[in-house]
Amino acid sequence: TALIFLMDDPGRQRELLALRAKNRDSITEMIKTLEQDLDSPEEGRLLAAVKVRREAYVDAFLKATEMLLDARRPAEARRMVSGPVQQALSRYLAAWDVFLDYQSASSAEAIVESDRHAEHAYRVGVLLTALAVLLGAVIAFFTVIRMRSLIDQREMTERRLQELNEGLERRVA
Repeated sequence: TALIFLMDDPGRQRELLALRAKNRDSITEMIKTLEQDLDSPEEGRLLAAVKVRREAYVDAFLKATEMLLDARRPAEARRMVSGPVQQALSRYLAAWDVFLDYQSASSAEAIVESDRHAEHAYRVGVLLTALAVLLGAVIAFFTVIRMRSLIDQREMTERRLQELNEGLERRVA
């Protein structure tokens, strides 16, 4: 945007101002989107600070632009850009930095919390798997004992039946 103040061609300056206006509208929409997705009051406070600093920057820039194009005082407009406009831009960018630092810290905290939850879920999964294996082993153990008991019972019954059959055959013979 500073290029606008370095040019002497009013047509080119107006083209750049139109592009700047389009960018300004895009940034306004992005800020509105951010406002809808705020996660905490602190985040809202920091975004509000960004908006205040942005408004101050835009106002200073528009005054310098007005001085350049409408009042036709390019030297004063350039001094204004290198002074108050630059200072307002620096404060605006610093507000963005604070906002982004806060969001980065919040994201890092969320990642740590997510890792804790994942670790807990992993431990619960391992515990449940171990319990399932243990339960399966207990069921298998009692099944084998019961089957052995049934086999022993059947063998005893078969021996008794064979003894009875042999006794019957001796009586009949």
